[in-house]
Amino acid sequence: MIKKNLFILTRIFFLSLVFFASGVQCQNAYKTFHFQNFEREYLLHLPLDYDSLDNVPVLFFLHGLGGNIVEFDRELNFAKFSDEHRWIVVVPQALEAKEKFLWQTFDLGSMWNAGMEVSVLGVKIKPNKHIDDVGFLMSLLDSLSSEYRIDTDSVFFAGFSMGGFMCHRLAIECSDRINACAVISGLIAKPLAKQSPKGKLNLLQIHGTEDKIVSSLGKTSMIRPLRNLRIGISLDKTMNYWKQNLDCESNEKVDTLLDRKNDGLRFVKHSAKSETDNTKLQFLEVIGGEHKIYLDNNLYDIDYLDEIYNFFSEE
Repeated sequence: MIKKNLFILTRIFFLSLVFFASGVQCQNAYKTFHFQNFEREYLLHLPLDYDSLDNVPVLFFLHGLGGNIVEFDRELNFAKFSDEHRWIVVVPQALEAKEKFLWQTFDLGSMWNAGMEVSVLGVKIKPNKHIDDVGFLMSLLDSLSSEYRIDTDSVFFAGFSMGGFMCHRLAIECSDRINACAVISGLIAKPLAKQSPKGKLNLLQIHGTEDKIVSSLGKTSMIRPLRNLRIGISLDKTMNYWKQNLDCESNEKVDTLLDRKNDGLRFVKHSAKSETDNTKLQFLEVIGGEHKIYLDNNLYDIDYLDEIYNFFSEE
């Protein structure tokens, strides 16, 4: 217990030093949140002009498998995003996952409980199945809503890879509280495909055709001895699930974006709206795209963060 507490204090001290050394103002902070016997970590970014704003949208962005919130935050520059768009940005940390298989215990790294179930040699494994990440994220949202001026009609979640799987789970189980989700390189975990969403929300799916880590077939090559390990339903089934549940089956529009950059990529938008309401479903197909977040309009025809912001903010 002493070693565990010392580790937590050391981590808090280190993260605080990172933010202080970076010259980050008080609008950007490392915080902890106690939930179900765990001290959960997250980074919080407030817009520079937060004090003059009312009803501020909030974006939760979830990292991938093995992700570290400081590195993830640095890579995507959420402080800049928060200031430019005048949104609150929250970057939560997943807990470490360890799974026993046969006679060994395997360290899987930080991992969201996205409802995933995999079968290895006939043995079913549900990583971090005892961790209530849905409850954690909704409780964190409640806590932040009581402390900050959050627009409850503009609650957004986005995630990459395993964070994308988690966003699909949230979209299914918490669509009565979330207005929109954006998923990069994530699919629906197989057990969740049998459930119906609690409500309707807008959803954006972004996926590369050359993604081998989370392939369009729902398999992964990340675990070398198990190159065909199925980690979710296929991309087609994922999109069909949302088309049916969001009533977006009959009016799809396809736009191929202009190829301005010599990036080896082509971007095709598949968009649809519900006939009964304004619910939106969009699939951004990245032809030639790999398992990564494409940023910077100077290098690529699009920037994923710009696409996510535009999708969330457009009526």
